[in-house]
Amino acid sequence: MPGRIKDAGNLYKKIRCFNSLKVKKIIRGNNMIKKLSSIATLFIILIFASSAFAQSGAASGLKFDPYISVRAFLGYHYMDEAGKSSETELVHRLQANTRIGTKMEVAGVKAHVEIGLNTNAQGDPAYLRLAYATYNFQDFQIMVGQNYTPYFFPATGDYIDDNGLGSFGHASDGRNHQIMLSWKGAYLSLIETKKSTGAETVADTTVIFPKVALGHDYKFGAGMVGFGGAYNTIKIDDASKAYDGKYLNSWITYLRFNLAVEDFVLRGSAMYGFNTGNFGLDARPAANADSIGVNMPTSAVAVGGKFKDSKHFMGYINPMYKLSPSILIGLGAGYAQVDNSEYAKTDRQVAYFVNMKYDINKYFHIAPEFVYRDFMKDENGAKQGSEFYAGAKVQLDVF
Repeated sequence: MPGRIKDAGNLYKKIRCFNSLKVKKIIRGNNMIKKLSSIATLFIILIFASSAFAQSGAASGLKFDPYISVRAFLGYHYMDEAGKSSETELVHRLQANTRIGTKMEVAGVKAHVEIGLNTNAQGDPAYLRLAYATYNFQDFQIMVGQNYTPYFFPATGDYIDDNGLGSFGHASDGRNHQIMLSWKGAYLSLIETKKSTGAETVADTTVIFPKVALGHDYKFGAGMVGFGGAYNTIKIDDASKAYDGKYLNSWITYLRFNLAVEDFVLRGSAMYGFNTGNFGLDARPAANADSIGVNMPTSAVAVGGKFKDSKHFMGYINPMYKLSPSILIGLGAGYAQVDNSEYAKTDRQVAYFVNMKYDINKYFHIAPEFVYRDFMKDENGAKQGSEFYAGAKVQLDVF
């Protein structure tokens, strides 16, 4: 093992030397290539190190479980956006949640690192999805790192990178830096504070304490029911604003469940909150380059020296039935609305899907799906359009 570590160190030095002497001039001023070079270096080291870990795992007690998941979708998309001509187009692309990662465990510490292998919303060629570690003290657990927040509980829709009801029913603020303590289903998570002021641009904001989430998941047999709440606040520091020195508060409460009776599963979630755009929830429905991009106005509205709260509700229901060991059919319906005393109308939107997951084998499955999304009318009463998609996701999992 020491020899392999030394070899890995020498390899790292050679790679760094190569990058500095041969590649530096080529990649100067090109951030994309710089990122790719760094990622390639990381993967070479990871592969080399994993070989050493795998061979010495039995002696050191290290468990190492790498994986790759490649996902693509192919189908027809119809878009009827307000103010534009309707359009039907074939869409075919690699999903942004195609990934490579590994799970490791040694001396009671578990770690999980995952990298997305396609462009994310920022256009990066690869990006960090997960990087966290956990440790158990009997019934007590601590988790530290970048992970999904505890109120993330998606439906099983596959459209839009397995996020078909994003902002139509499930609460999501992405994968965030956090420290979470849990004990027998109860949890307390200290999460990176969101400093969003919505459409308002201010000179500065002050973070008072981390965003905090508190909840409990009750598990019974194959079922689960959970509830909780989360709170976020920032202080406005901008002498040019009438609300200088005031606090912009945002919070959510949520309920979710996953009930199983033999081959039938009923999954669902509901969320109600104030100023969820400032809290950090995605106000834009999950979308790709072909979808209608609509933002729900979920942030607080500044009027004079006060903030007018935006009230946001959404929820979904997702029944599923297992026809056979390899075939699962599912239905989904999601609804969201947001209102504010400053809005002329309540902004609403709905979405539906029907899908089937067919497992060809342990590592290969296909998921045909039909999705309809109606963005209805905005806060001013103007129509926003609708869209549907009919196609299938193809997924291959390695390891």
